[in-house]
Amino acid sequence: MYRKASTAGAVVLALTAAPSAALPIRIDASEVRPASLSSDMSSTSAKAAPRLLPPASRWGKISSMVMGAVSDARAEGNPIGIAASQKAYGIAAALQAPGAPVPAIVDNELGGIAFFWKGVSREIQIEIDADNSYFVRIKQGNTVKFTEEGFGNVPIDPVNTALREWAAERRASLAVTA
Repeated sequence: MYRKASTAGAVVLALTAAPSAALPIRIDASEVRPASLSSDMSSTSAKAAPRLLPPASRWGKISSMVMGAVSDARAEGNPIGIAASQKAYGIAAALQAPGAPVPAIVDNELGGIAFFWKGVSREIQIEIDADNSYFVRIKQGNTVKFTEEGFGNVPIDPVNTALREWAAERRASLAVTA
């Protein structure tokens, strides 16, 4: 169950397992940076927000999938850390590849959350753990095109580039068959 409220350009979601237990998650569109997502988002620019947000229906679908993963993990006794869930919502807001496949979003055993895109010849993976570490891998065919792991900023630009290429290939293959 969740409650949603909007205040000054931010969306505040409260996940609740019971009426007395709420996990507030604040998502502010002005806190998303194009090059990466920051663990300390207070220094980000508000000017970038309008061009970063995906279409509302896509944002709604992906953010509800994040919410489902957070809720499922809590129900299974493996709660996702607050920092990991906040960063996951930030990633959902920063994904900007219309026409690309929607990721599978699941919890991991380290109290974090993972985004997976898997196709015939492409695979993209983003994992965020409770300790604020991340792992990103982009694979095309048998070749790993990009891989990075670390703490703090998640490199979202390579993911968006790969998703845009994937979407363009999908559109081209549909045009050929039409």
